[in-house]
Amino acid sequence: VPADGSMRPFNLSRHPDWEGNPSWSPDGKLLAFTGRRHGEEVDIYYAWLRKEDDELARRDRSEARAIEAMKKVRKGTGAKPTAGGAPKKSAAGKEPLSGLLQGLKKIADQAEKKAADGAAEKKTASSVKRVEIDFDGLASRVRRISIPDSSEGNLLWSPDSKRLAFSAKVRGAEGMYTVEVPEKLTPTSLISKRISAARWLAKDDRIVFMEDGVPGSFSKGKLSSYGFSAAHVHDREQKFRIAFKQIWRAMRDHFYDGTHNGRDWDQMREKYEDVAAGAADLLAFETVVAMLLGELNGSHLGFRASSQLRPETDTGEWQRETAHLGAWLEEKGGKLLVKSVVPGGPADREASQLEPGDRVISVGGVEVASFPDLLPLLNGAPGRRIEVIVERGGKQLDALRIPTVSYGQIRSLEQQAWVESNRREVERLSGGRLGYLYVARMMWSEFENFEREIYAVGAGKDGIVIDVRDNGGGFTADHLLTVLSPIEHALTVPRGGGPGYPGDRRVYGTWGKPIVVLCNQNSFSNAEIFAHAIKVLGRGKVVGVPTAGGVISTGSKSIMDIGRLRMPFRGWFKIDDGEDMELNGAVPDVVVWPRPGDRHDRQLRKAVDLLKKDVEADQARPRPRLRRASER
Repeated sequence: VPADGSMRPFNLSRHPDWEGNPSWSPDGKLLAFTGRRHGEEVDIYYAWLRKEDDELARRDRSEARAIEAMKKVRKGTGAKPTAGGAPKKSAAGKEPLSGLLQGLKKIADQAEKKAADGAAEKKTASSVKRVEIDFDGLASRVRRISIPDSSEGNLLWSPDSKRLAFSAKVRGAEGMYTVEVPEKLTPTSLISKRISAARWLAKDDRIVFMEDGVPGSFSKGKLSSYGFSAAHVHDREQKFRIAFKQIWRAMRDHFYDGTHNGRDWDQMREKYEDVAAGAADLLAFETVVAMLLGELNGSHLGFRASSQLRPETDTGEWQRETAHLGAWLEEKGGKLLVKSVVPGGPADREASQLEPGDRVISVGGVEVASFPDLLPLLNGAPGRRIEVIVERGGKQLDALRIPTVSYGQIRSLEQQAWVESNRREVERLSGGRLGYLYVARMMWSEFENFEREIYAVGAGKDGIVIDVRDNGGGFTADHLLTVLSPIEHALTVPRGGGPGYPGDRRVYGTWGKPIVVLCNQNSFSNAEIFAHAIKVLGRGKVVGVPTAGGVISTGSKSIMDIGRLRMPFRGWFKIDDGEDMELNGAVPDVVVWPRPGDRHDRQLRKAVDLLKKDVEADQARPRPRLRRASER
């Protein structure tokens, strides 16, 4: 787009996938950029801005091939120049090569004139180069530089516009590479390091850059680094004040709701600025910023101070932690008993197996009788084995050496056990007719698991319960919906097979039978978008309780060297009534709140009841009778 606004923005790339990192050649003739057009690989693309240059580039290559062909023809005829310099005539009295020689002379004359014109232009040109663009057909002049198994970035032109440098990993070697557009597009290694913030200077053909925060340069095959250290003194109050203003200003300019959820944003600056500037340390500054952001009453907000500046920075050494034996314990009658064992945990193995009802006598050689007495004995380095002696059926067993794990690992194992328990319950309640599938996060690895399990769990089933309770969100709702709401426009029947649709014609594996979706107050962000979509599309019923009401697209912004600010920039609105999904959770078709002391999952049972009815209605739906052409 012209800086003076004299015309509307022109769409050069015209492609729906991600493209960016534009780089103009210094002579103003080429524009290069990177884009993802083939799978997940990012390639380099370029376009000649003038049609004449695009055509000249192709003609130059053709001429080079023609000259080479002419040399071979001359060698084959054995023709030699005469004393006067003219070639010998053929038997027919003609000069078969004269046309080619005249063509070559014309090319040489044109090249000489072009060089002379260029030299004259160089002498008279001003310091500002005029960029000429032929917009007609410009998008069709985009060319691809394909480098297999490599994603390119950080484009950088040489000062003479002849070489294009970029970062990539070519044949396993990471660094900066160059190509010559358009003749030599095979990458040549330039710098065997990943660099950033690079500039290519004409003097000494030198590239200056940063590598891991240290300035460096490359010239005539030599790499130089300019590491340094310096004492830095700053006024803490002034630094905090500037950082606060940057945060306030970023939210002023980019928060998705221009009214700032009805808050007077100028007044908020006055309310918090002096307090933030006077914060005693970085954590106190964090707290004041959290109060500022809290005034917006929005989701996906937060400021996190830099880990390098936080006092609790991890030193990289191991930390003491409270280990978990993989069993849940209870005190009963003055004894410490095993209440249950975590499936798949360290106490659920053949060589170190505990059983419900076992009495724990000692841990690590120390006798115990209560749970609080046990905790200090579990503190120490992670991953160690702890000797445990138990009594089973009135008989003391030999010591078990149990490999301990973290509480995080136990939570993961417990979730897996919960999912398997729900799957068995759905199987039991439906008489084997329904399946159960849990989606823990809206992340790509979870989606790949979802697509795989929709077949494994749905094999032979009439319907599936899809559970997004406690799902913290992500970005894959549309991928799940593509699986669950395929466009059905035809049926196919192979020889000897039944009606269906070819899987290789689908975007993903699909599930078109009835579903019910479970959500709760902990379903957040993209999981809420999914629940809203199921209702809006009428794909199935939603059961549970209203979701969190936290739906905004967010990014982040660096604030000096102090930390990063989450930046909600895009709102999501329901397509049926236009309401913002923020502070407006998805309300289930059937609201079921769990009750304290419930021995069974009330929400799951209700979902199974509704899905069985939907399955019956679906199976009673009339289907067309398929008639072959031969039956007409």
